[in-house]
Amino acid sequence: MAEEEENWRRFLFGEWMLGFFQSGTPSSRPFKEMWDRFSAKTTGVKVGIVDISENPELSARFLVTKYPAIFHCKNGVCREYQGSLSTNAILDFVQNKKWQKIDSAPDWLGPSSLAIEFLVPFYTFNVFLKNVLKYLTEEAGLPLWGSYTTLAILVLLIGVLVAMILDKIFEVCLFPFISRRFSPD
Repeated sequence: MAEEEENWRRFLFGEWMLGFFQSGTPSSRPFKEMWDRFSAKTTGVKVGIVDISENPELSARFLVTKYPAIFHCKNGVCREYQGSLSTNAILDFVQNKKWQKIDSAPDWLGPSSLAIEFLVPFYTFNVFLKNVLKYLTEEAGLPLWGSYTTLAILVLLIGVLVAMILDKIFEVCLFPFISRRFSPD
């Protein structure tokens, strides 16, 4: 089953094997075929596959740095599989519970940790900017320097808008308490 960013929290419950790949790369087709065979043969473990070309936020959430990558998750504790990319090796890893011998990611770097929750919006914004740049150069036909200039102006405008919003939030929410505390009454 193909996985999406919107419903990733279900990986925190039960036992899962997740395969991450990037479509369009030389390793994507053999990996997908092997993963389909693994999915058909495994029992007792839910199996998911993530194409990071379609769901790049999930690769940030699981801190995937190379493709293909495989993770074993059980009740929110995730471990990265490091063995052979063969159906039998992965089946052996699951059936003989070899995942128990692998250190899990630290709690503060788990897919649902506060640090990752903070990281994902920045990664999502990065993906948005890449898509805007791609649109400007390929669809709108702007030269590369014009696309980067437009993108820089867009980022500056977004930064100014966020700063103005945060300024108002601090002014309304924090300033009344601070001014009362330090007033010379």
